[in-house]
Amino acid sequence: MVFGFISNFRYENGIEPQFLEKFRKTGMLEWSNFKTEDCIAGDHEGMAFELCEIDLRTEDSDGETSTFRGLILHIKLTSRFAGLLVAQQKTDAIDRFFRRLFGTKLSTVPCGVVKVDAAYEFRTDNAAAIPAGLCVESAKVLEWLEQRWHDGKVQIVFHDEDCYVLFASGIENFRLPYTEFGSFVFERDVLPLINKMSVVLRTAHLIQGIGAE
Repeated sequence: MVFGFISNFRYENGIEPQFLEKFRKTGMLEWSNFKTEDCIAGDHEGMAFELCEIDLRTEDSDGETSTFRGLILHIKLTSRFAGLLVAQQKTDAIDRFFRRLFGTKLSTVPCGVVKVDAAYEFRTDNAAAIPAGLCVESAKVLEWLEQRWHDGKVQIVFHDEDCYVLFASGIENFRLPYTEFGSFVFERDVLPLINKMSVVLRTAHLIQGIGAE
C-alpha cells in the first residue's frame, strides 16, 4: 500500500539480492559475509530496479568490520559501458579508501570542467571508453543528491551494462513503526518512506538518462 506507485512490486526480507554476485565482480567492495533487511524490486515508469538494505562485512583476527552499510540500488543501463567507472564526491577519506582497495588498478579521470573536478572524483579502468559527458552528468546527479540524501555519502558505479548506486545509511530505512494497524499518521509515519523511495527512484531515472547518451 505504501509503495503503490511501483508496478510488479516484490518484497523479501533477509535474502541475498540477485545482483550481489555481479556487484562483487566489480571489485568495488570486499566482504566475507553480509546481512540484508528489506529487499524491494519492481518497475517504475517502465524502469526495472532492485533495491536492498545491506551490511557488507569482512572478518579477520580482530573480528568483523563493516565495509558498507546502507542501500544498494541496481538498474540496467540503456547502453553498455565497457569497463568500470566510479563517481563520487571528493573527500580525503574517499581517496584513502581507493588507494587501499584498488591500488593502481583504477586511474583518476578529469572531466575537464574545473568546478566539477574540484568537487567530484571519477576513477576507471578504461578511460578511453568513457562516453562523452558521462562524468559531468554523473556529477549533476551527485549534486542533486547532496540536497536530498542526508544519511551519508553516495557512490555511483557503472560496470558494463549495469549501474549500482550505493546510498550510505543505516538499515531499516523503510520500516513502519510498531503500532496498532490503523493508527499510523501519514505525515509522520508513511510520507518519509515514500519520500526516501522517491529520491532513490528519481536517481535511477536520472542515471538511465545519461546512460542513453
